[in-house]
Amino acid sequence: MKRILLAVLLCTLAATLTCTSIRPAKAWIDTVNWIGEYHYYDPYWGAFNLRTFEEGTTAQLAVRVYNNWGYDLNVSAVIVYMDWNLNYSSTQVSDTNPSVMPPVTYRTFLITFTVPDVTTASNLYSHSYTVYVNYVNATGHTHNFGVPSTYSSGFYVYSNEQKECMRLYDELQAMFDTYGASPGFDSNEAYVMWREGYMLQQLAYNAHKYGAFTDAMNYYDDALDKMNTALGTEADYDLEWEQYGDANDREWDAIYMAEEQAYVLNMEAEANATIMEAEAIATNASARTTLAQAALTQSYAWIVFGIGFIVFGIAAVVWANKRSRP
Repeated sequence: MKRILLAVLLCTLAATLTCTSIRPAKAWIDTVNWIGEYHYYDPYWGAFNLRTFEEGTTAQLAVRVYNNWGYDLNVSAVIVYMDWNLNYSSTQVSDTNPSVMPPVTYRTFLITFTVPDVTTASNLYSHSYTVYVNYVNATGHTHNFGVPSTYSSGFYVYSNEQKECMRLYDELQAMFDTYGASPGFDSNEAYVMWREGYMLQQLAYNAHKYGAFTDAMNYYDDALDKMNTALGTEADYDLEWEQYGDANDREWDAIYMAEEQAYVLNMEAEANATIMEAEAIATNASARTTLAQAALTQSYAWIVFGIGFIVFGIAAVVWANKRSRP
């Protein structure tokens, strides 16, 4: 019985070692990055930080692979399968020309292809894709073993009109970021034109958001014309002011100085008039004082005269009284 158990254990161990020695090699697909035109925000998708591809242009996908095994791997194919039922492969590797990756190393492979027109790859919804990495054995390169893959979404195709809409949208947004919706222009004419451009931009944005790309493109064009004209008008106004501003400033300075001098002279005249008026009042007061003093002297004279008259009357009464006695 013990011999039977020992034989079973030995067979199991041998099978395990055999399976381990022929295990399929695999690696990680570390990252996948699309290389395309960047847009901070897209009104139609309502999304930020998009990489987009216009129909008929070249798209590139960078696939970063990591060899997490303790031996070399021979990468023979890096493929992306798009949801419009087409595969695209990297031209950097093949079954007969694999890329040898030593253990614990990274390598980036590029897949390049031409984006189909929107009848094949629609511009109205986001596309999904799957990335595959194939390997071949080290002897003969005849068969694949181990096929890691990764699935994702977010591949955006633009029609030609949609691409033009985004170009105009980005240009107008850059203007608004610089000047704002209501800039502090010195020229009223420039300010009015800018506000008209802003209203047209709002119409364009709403059309863009709902996929009316032709209407949006026309509104964006009109808005851009208005705002460029406004900037030109403001620049001309500033140039004219710069050319003639110094002369105007000197004229205004002269007017200001004349006004200041007139004000000072007026204040001096008023002050002189006040002084003369005060002197006249003082002279009049002095004359009145003299008259008062004369009247007071005359009053004193009349008082003395009255007292003398009284004394004379008393003396006359006394004298008459004495004469009347026997």
